[in-house]
Amino acid sequence: GEDGVEHLQKFVEWLNAIGATVNSSCGCHVTVGIESVIGSTSLSDVSDFIRKLAHIARWHARSLYGQTGTDRHLNNYSHPLFDETGAQMRKLVTSEEERVKAECANQCGRGMVNFKKAFRKDGQGRFAGVVEFRVFAGTTSIEKIMHHLGSVLGLCRRAATVECLGGFKKNQVQQ
Repeated sequence: GEDGVEHLQKFVEWLNAIGATVNSSCGCHVTVGIESVIGSTSLSDVSDFIRKLAHIARWHARSLYGQTGTDRHLNNYSHPLFDETGAQMRKLVTSEEERVKAECANQCGRGMVNFKKAFRKDGQGRFAGVVEFRVFAGTTSIEKIMHHLGSVLGLCRRAATVECLGGFKKNQVQQ
């Protein structure tokens, strides 16, 4: 929310004030609480959301990587989503077992979007699932960070509201 954005801006100001820098090994990761986007902790709702998000993120990978102007798509930490991710996401939404859903999310790896924490619970057993976008290069520019944040929130909003998806490799317009 607004408080989080204000805190982020103050933090980036502080980073710049102390002379912090980044290099090519740094990434800008944006973590989003799933419940804050979809308003639900239901296993089926979470599964449906992350499946749609995987599709949409893959379709827009080129433009997301292009925002940074670096070769983030070539490293092991933020690679594009693999073809196998589509099959894991299908299995995730068709299974009723939480364990199977969590395993499928975990097997999708830590690519441009990390789904490993999608079914996480806190110390009291409450849902605390998140997705982490790892596609962006490190930066201390608040303008770039806000652009990345806006892009991620836009993708999450789209995944939360879209009714119909195309194939994992391409959507209908791209085909």
